[in-house]
Amino acid sequence: MSVGTGAFSSVEADRGVEVNVVEDDEAYLGLDVKTRTVTVGQSTEVVEITNRFADTENLSLDVTVESTDDIVDEVTVSDQNLGKRSSLEIGSGESEPVSIRCNQSGSASFKLQFIGEVGGSSVEKTRKFNDINCEAKSNQEISGITFESGKSGIVINRDEATGASVYYEKDSGLGKAYSDDVSVNETLKLKQDFDGPNNGGEIVAVAVDGVEGIYVHPDFNKTDYEIPASSGQAKTQTDTEPSGYLDEYTN
Repeated sequence: MSVGTGAFSSVEADRGVEVNVVEDDEAYLGLDVKTRTVTVGQSTEVVEITNRFADTENLSLDVTVESTDDIVDEVTVSDQNLGKRSSLEIGSGESEPVSIRCNQSGSASFKLQFIGEVGGSSVEKTRKFNDINCEAKSNQEISGITFESGKSGIVINRDEATGASVYYEKDSGLGKAYSDDVSVNETLKLKQDFDGPNNGGEIVAVAVDGVEGIYVHPDFNKTDYEIPASSGQAKTQTDTEPSGYLDEYTN
């Protein structure tokens, strides 16, 4: 399906004359929505950028991620994950993808700004994409999370590798670390498995890609953020708390 206008509200030529661009499917720079359904934890192409300028020269385009909601974990333009801004060249009649990755189920949105030049003209447009449906994989099965005795150790009990986020004790609050390829059924540590600091912080909660909710350590006190000393016994939590449960403790 197509996002109405797809591109720019104006084109400014060398002579300084501003020409209005009709907002329709044949806009000079097309933004075509390829899908509105994304699987949690998987990078999925949701928008296609197309250069429809009648010019043999390439369109030099800067794409800036102006904003995302809490569900969108990453925006990738033309396979570039450069943070907030990507620069690319698009030939006449050619297209480049915009992909997103969601970290939980829900309705996602993100906003992009496009600034470019082609054939002596400059173009600019900001577009917000709404109602992207992020869904959990139907074959995601998990029997629980084992919180090992001592600091930082956890085991994800399931049959296949997965992406996961861990929330861990840090200063007076919590830190968060993510890995997109986490081994299962073996003890996982922050430093080795989640690119986190070797700070001895205890993992107090785990969010697994494609699984609704957050697994919380049974001894985690959500009221005043006290984490009792380990009892020396492994703890297993098989029930999840609602998504967003730990928002007040994380950035």
